[in-house]
This record gives sequence, structure tokens and C-alpha cells, in this order.
Amino acid sequence: MHEELNYFGDRTLNNVKRCNQDIASEALNFFMEVNNNLNLSIFSYLFYGIFKSTTKCTSCTNRFYNFQHFQIISFPLYNYVHEEMFNLYRGFKDFIKPEMMQGDNQCYCKKCGKLTDCEVNTIIYYPPPYLIINLDYGKNKKFTPKKIDFGEALSLSGFTEVKNDDINYKLIAVSSHIGRSGNSGHYIAYCKDPSDDSWYEFNDSYISKANLEDVKKYSPYFLIYKKETRKRRIKQTREAKAEKRKRKDLKSDSLTTERRSASDTAIKILTSSGLRSSWLYGP
Repeated sequence: MHEELNYFGDRTLNNVKRCNQDIASEALNFFMEVNNNLNLSIFSYLFYGIFKSTTKCTSCTNRFYNFQHFQIISFPLYNYVHEEMFNLYRGFKDFIKPEMMQGDNQCYCKKCGKLTDCEVNTIIYYPPPYLIINLDYGKNKKFTPKKIDFGEALSLSGFTEVKNDDINYKLIAVSSHIGRSGNSGHYIAYCKDPSDDSWYEFNDSYISKANLEDVKKYSPYFLIYKKETRKRRIKQTREAKAEKRKRKDLKSDSLTTERRSASDTAIKILTSSGLRSSWLYGP
């Protein structure tokens, strides 16, 4: 069993090699090291992503790279205490915002041969199949935004180097919290049934059907997004177009029926007033 799980771990490296033919040699070396030193399993394949940090020396503009795997992306909500609402895209924008390394945080530049001021840019280099987002409320929710804005769809466009359309996600699960702080209260889970896209609430031993409004009702602590495959998106697009055509046809049929009804009513009125023949056929 353990060997089979490691087999899936090997696939992670192979997929990255195949999807990123022009990546820097540092990336391949990194994946090689991870693959050789860790007992990777299917969980690594499903939930592991890669951050890429580009450090630029402000003295000589020399660049060097660092790659680091992650399982969870965490947004500290207590940093937005003065804002009424926190949006996921705002969190991603702040996450990839350039950071200046100065003073005691200077970086060593091989080209300059000394510590220098540097600018660090971090992006999502390899988006995982399942993306887990943690919303960190700190010790007290009172000092965090009152509303958390998140949707069923999530795009990493602008937050990753991936150039293809392999960056779109759909929400499949939420872990929410009821209470003032993480030290007390109650947790509820919401999960989507992939067979019909229905939401269900898991509250201790009770399971009930839910909708997106229910999912957003309480404070979300963990959001789990699943990467959409191209085939699924094509299928959804076709279904949406078919539904649109169906609604258009129904509307057209309804308008035709209304026009016929109006015409019949007009004829009845004209007939009853003795004007039908002259109005329709002339004197």
C-alpha cells in the first residue's frame, strides 16, 4: 500500500516536468530533491503546490530563485481589522505583493559578494489539484472584517506563471465556525456532492441539504477548491448554452402565444362591434 502511494508521488514530479518544459533548472532540482527525500503519497499529489520566490538585488539587478512546496495558503484576517469586508482576490494580491528586504533582513548577493537590499516577489508556481485556503482570524474575531467574500468560482489568473487555462477552481467544501474565537464555539462542514452539485451541511451527527447562502452564513475557516478540468469546463459551457437556447425558445413560444391571444381578442372586439369585415377586408 505504501509503495502504491509513493507511485502517485512520483507522478507529481512527472506531471510538472511534462507541463513545464521551459522551467528553470532550479525547479527540476527542487522536485528531484523532494521526490527522493520524502515519502510522497497520493496526498502530496492532490494537495501539494509550489511557490516560486524571485529575489532581485537592487544594487546589480541580479536575480536568484527559490522554490518551496505548500499545502495551505493562509490569509491573516487580523491584518484587515479596519475593513468591513475581506475578498479572496484581495488576499492573493497582497500575498504576491513585492517585499523589500532591508536592514537586518538583507539578502546575500553572489554577484555583489555581500549583503544587499533586495526585492522579493512570490507567486504560485504550480497550482495544486486541490487548493486549501485558511482564513486566520487570530485570537478574536472582533478584530477581523465582519464579512468574508468568496464565491464558488476562483481563478488564479495574475497570481501564477501558468499560461494555460489550468488555473480555474470550483468550491467543493467549507469548514465554518460559530462563536467569537477559535478557542470556543462550534464547527460545521459544508460539502458539495459532485454528482449533482448539491450542497450538504454536516453538523455533528446531523446531515441536511443546504445551498450557497447557507454555506456563506457563518465564518469560514477553511475553503477547499478543486481545479477544473478542461473537459468539465467544455461540458458546462455546452450545458449553459443549451439551457440558454431552451429559455430563448420558451420565451419565443410565450411571445407567439401572447400575440395570437391578442389578435384573437382584437378580432372578437371588432366582430362584436360590426367592424370586423371592413377593418380586415375593406369595404
